[in-house]
Amino acid sequence: MVRRGTRIAVVGINYAPETSGIAPYTTEMCEFLASTGADVTVITGVPHYPEWRVTHGYDPKKVTIETIDQVRIIRVPHYVPPVQSVKNRARYEASFLANGLRATRNIDADMVIGITPALADGVIAARLAHRLSVPFGMIIQDLMGAAASQSGISGGSRVARLTGRLERSTVSRADRIAVIAPGFSRALVRQGIPAESIDWLRNHSHVTASSKTTAQAREALGWPEGKYLVVHTGNQGMKQGLENVIEAARLMPTESAVQFILVGDGNQRSKLEREAEGLDNVTFVDPLSEAVYPDALAAADVLLMNERPGVVDMSLPSKLTSYFAAGRPVVAAVSPAGETAHELERAGTTAIVASGAPAQLAQLLDDLATGRRDCTADAAAGKAYADAQLSRDAARTRLLAFIDSLAASRP
Repeated sequence: MVRRGTRIAVVGINYAPETSGIAPYTTEMCEFLASTGADVTVITGVPHYPEWRVTHGYDPKKVTIETIDQVRIIRVPHYVPPVQSVKNRARYEASFLANGLRATRNIDADMVIGITPALADGVIAARLAHRLSVPFGMIIQDLMGAAASQSGISGGSRVARLTGRLERSTVSRADRIAVIAPGFSRALVRQGIPAESIDWLRNHSHVTASSKTTAQAREALGWPEGKYLVVHTGNQGMKQGLENVIEAARLMPTESAVQFILVGDGNQRSKLEREAEGLDNVTFVDPLSEAVYPDALAAADVLLMNERPGVVDMSLPSKLTSYFAAGRPVVAAVSPAGETAHELERAGTTAIVASGAPAQLAQLLDDLATGRRDCTADAAAGKAYADAQLSRDAARTRLLAFIDSLAASRP
């Protein structure tokens, strides 16, 4: 257990009010630790994800300090790139690094935790821990070296080796490391990180399933009855490769009842909307509030997971925990060798096709919509997996064990 009064500093560029991606997990972790009696300070950025623009009401040019649910939050200014490229990503990281380091000058702590995917998060946390001579922990939500080469960012492959070296340099300084997927652990061990310093810290299902029936959820959202709804939620960025979904929609038979609903935002949404012009079976929906989001999952006939070809071991999409908990079947177009496919298989998902194969995706969805194939058993298996492995209580137990091991790493 965390000793009351333990001072924990957490560095992560994503935090509430961001409602998708990594922010909900970092936020809940910090609020839970604070509820146990820890004194928690978070160094974070201005809210900007997944839209990649600063959320209204926040100032991207000055430091702000606030306390929410017993957590002290220091928001530092940084550049928010409207377009993803190596140059823009470097400016994003560098601006958060410089301002984040300045924000640590007056911070004291008994342990420090950095959270990727921002490289700057780990560097800031490592330097603060070194200055204070306290334990330094890392929570790996994304592998940045792999992300540079796999995410599709312009010029990313050219800097992947450098990014990987910087990542290894930072992670190797950590006393304890937590990863959200077993594939991440194997990748780190291949890079020379001792296996005994790595813990498996699964993300949990932070979304409570809607109490509405499918018909009630569709009525509440204004979504059509009589259609076979294929719902994708979350970021619409390069990693998701949703061009594949647009092309699958184009290939659907004219009489098909399949309707694609893409809920969310991201730096590729405008491009996707242009590509979907003229397609009546594709609908874009703005990000939904935390209260309404579960209804979107309940309204679906199937929930869609899609990744661009080449995405293998850089990340494990956070939306999967919500998908499984919702008790709806999941259809996936992902690399069969990737970490996402492995997690889907652990949860009992069978409706998987290769990424970047729109004809295969269209055929699978047509088979499901017409009853030639059934995946209702997948929904029950996914729900059982979420209940057994992805509960909030299980995640908190694993987190406390990680904190205990981190505290014990430097008595």
